[in-house]
Amino acid sequence: MWKTILLLILSLVLVPILAFALDPGMDALQEEVLHTLVRIYLAAAVLCFVLSSLTGNHSQVDKLWSLL
Repeated sequence: MWKTILLLILSLVLVPILAFALDPGMDALQEEVLHTLVRIYLAAAVLCFVLSSLTGNHSQVDKLWSLL
């Protein structure tokens, strides 16, 4: 059990470090797409939060789940 836990923790730490160290990086188009998607997801999260606060219906995100 401890071996599995240690392996999972190690992989959660080691894999991102290796990915950032060995990856050649993004080009301009990839960065632009990433920034656009982050803006869309943040806008959707804020919209769902505001609508759920106003209406009292906390399942607003379910309506957008299939689209996003």
